[in-house]
Amino acid sequence: MGHQKSKLSNEQQPIEKEFTALTFSQIQYICRHTNLIDNEVCRRHDQFLKISKDGRLMKEQFTSILQEIWPTGNVHDFSNYLFNLCDKDQKGFLEFTEFIILNYQLNNGEIIDILLYSIYFLLKKFSFNDETVVLKVV
Repeated sequence: MGHQKSKLSNEQQPIEKEFTALTFSQIQYICRHTNLIDNEVCRRHDQFLKISKDGRLMKEQFTSILQEIWPTGNVHDFSNYLFNLCDKDQKGFLEFTEFIILNYQLNNGEIIDILLYSIYFLLKKFSFNDETVVLKVV
C-alpha cells in the first residue's frame, strides 16, 4: 500500500490557463484601458515575459520591481497593498493585463483616484460614512 499515482488520462486532467500568450481580445482590452497602441502592448508583453517567464508575476517579483524604481524607499507595505488591489481574481500573481493596466495608472496619476477610493471605502467600512471625513484625511 503506497501512494498511487493518478490514473486520470490527459483528457481528465485539469487544464491550466496559459499565461504567456497574449490574445487579440486582451490586446484590445489593454488598448481601451490605456493609451497604448497594439504594437506597444506586444512590445511590453515581451518585456514582461523576460521578467516572468511563465507569465505570472509573483508578489516578490512585483516588490523587487518597485524597489528598483524607488531604491532608497521601503516599498514592502505599498507593494503588498498595490499587489492585492490589482490581483482582482486573488490567484496570488499578476497576469500581464493586470500588470500593464496598473503600470499605466501609476504612470498617469490614476492610481491616486484608486487610493482615495480605497480610503473612502475603509472609512465607510468602519462606520465613518460622512464624506467630509475623506476630505479632511486627504
